[in-house]
Amino acid sequence: MRLDVKSRLLFLGLLPTWAGKVAGLDQNVLEIHESLDSERKISSLLLGNASLSSGCNVSLELLHLLRELGIQTVDCNTAVHLSNAVYQACSEHGSCDFSGIGDKTQAPASSEDDRRQRASRACRAAELLLDSSSTILQDSISVESYDSAVKVNWSKDCWHRPLCILKPVSTEEVSLIMRIIHRTGARFAVRSGGHNPNQKWASIDSQGVLIDMSRLNQVVIAPDSSEISVGPGNRWVRVYERLEGSGRSVLGGRTPDVGVGGLLLGCGIPNFSSEYGLACDYVLQYEVVLGNGTVVVADQEMNADLWWALKGGGANFGVVTQFVLETVPIDHIWYEARIYAPSENRKLLRAVREYQAAAEEDEKASLAFSLSNNHTIAAFIYSAPVQFPPVFNIFADIPFERHFITPNTGTPYAMVKAFETVLGERPAFKRDIIAVSTKPDLGLYQESYERWLETSTKALQEFDCMMTFGIQPVTSSAIAKSNARGNPLGLSPQSQQWYTSVIQWQGDEFDDLAHEAIKASGGAVRDIAKQKGLLLEFEFINDATWDQNPIASYGASNVRRLREIARRYDPDEVFQRLQGDGHLLRKIMT
Repeated sequence: MRLDVKSRLLFLGLLPTWAGKVAGLDQNVLEIHESLDSERKISSLLLGNASLSSGCNVSLELLHLLRELGIQTVDCNTAVHLSNAVYQACSEHGSCDFSGIGDKTQAPASSEDDRRQRASRACRAAELLLDSSSTILQDSISVESYDSAVKVNWSKDCWHRPLCILKPVSTEEVSLIMRIIHRTGARFAVRSGGHNPNQKWASIDSQGVLIDMSRLNQVVIAPDSSEISVGPGNRWVRVYERLEGSGRSVLGGRTPDVGVGGLLLGCGIPNFSSEYGLACDYVLQYEVVLGNGTVVVADQEMNADLWWALKGGGANFGVVTQFVLETVPIDHIWYEARIYAPSENRKLLRAVREYQAAAEEDEKASLAFSLSNNHTIAAFIYSAPVQFPPVFNIFADIPFERHFITPNTGTPYAMVKAFETVLGERPAFKRDIIAVSTKPDLGLYQESYERWLETSTKALQEFDCMMTFGIQPVTSSAIAKSNARGNPLGLSPQSQQWYTSVIQWQGDEFDDLAHEAIKASGGAVRDIAKQKGLLLEFEFINDATWDQNPIASYGASNVRRLREIARRYDPDEVFQRLQGDGHLLRKIMT
């Protein structure tokens, strides 16, 4: 049923119910038939004041109302009168404020009701202006569609219920969404793959809007396969698949289901890092939507400061809608993964340390290593078709229970697909994570492991959970090659390891215990490393928990430069003040 004019104004949330000054507009609006430009022009005038003819300016809100009402022509004087009436009515009522955050003197929404009202206006505006398939409302008649869109994130802790989920299909739609966010002052979060387990990094509750990038999943390969254009909605397995048969690959996620966007904005540890560096180092160009909806390109020539900042600077600058990646000449590789009993863990720690020394002399080798209370997995990867190369010999005599991935020679896609097959549909858990980096040292590994055993055993006695202890070797070659390409991480040019521990559990009542356990795990590594003179300040942003501050570890000069760049490209601080949460520059103490 078509609503009358007044009801439709109220439905859009643009007028309070008591706004008598404009309550009698039904007949007047419907009788306007003079000189407004075409509907095409109305559709293009998305935000800010719009000039209808010389000296005739009306607000965006009025244009939205006219478009919704199906009115294509309007007398200029009447349009100005209506625009002023709408603005006056709204300005007298806090819940109908359109000033957004363009005026920095205005405080961000402080109360729950205010935040929800702003989110509601953003959702309704998006519903009006976006393609009909791009908006999923919390009160949608398709509950199943909304619920499935919520439950994408890797951690159940991130299964919040935003007021609406916006799923743009183009950069233009992302631009419009950010203009709506900027205009309404609504809180928001952006989700690529949702692998980060921190709450409200890639999720938000009913006081905000979730921008889900999954439909921006284009993959376009250059004719000579030297470059590939990738949308942030892709998972890495799809990117590897598209490069199959080209003789080239990309530096991306080591597991199949990780999203492109989050990994690259955090820089990302890929396989083959000793040969090439980190994943973000191979981004040739970013297409970015800024906080005010402006679309820019950042590369070595255009907006080079933003290009540098995005290589590890996280979600502080804009929404990336396209990554152009340089490919690398990796095709036929060898890989194998084994599962070990916990009784072999101490032998394995020694083997990991000896591998790190050997890998300094063999850039083709990569190792993934993670132990838990139940089992330990070690994955051996080599960027040439060589069966169990000598760099891994130290593991040869350690008994293992079975293969996780059988030894094989194949392509990067074949390897990631093999991991996808054995991992299957991963169970839903709440998850937390932590990051610490140190110089390599066997004594550090052994002492840290004993402390981890105490922590994980205690946690298991208190609630049902599973914890991991992960050593991620990063060679001096990987650091040197990454530093040579330029990024803000401030990495020390030496062999190191980026420790990570993950805990997973069920039940909200155990959240605090789980976080205490994960902090104890990382804290033990940090304390022991500090005592031994082995601690490195760098904290890997992709593995950092919610109360770590990894960007602060990049060094004072890099932090200053990142702040300057953020001010230049986001002067209204949309990503600092309206973004739900994240490893944000505003959290760093000056």
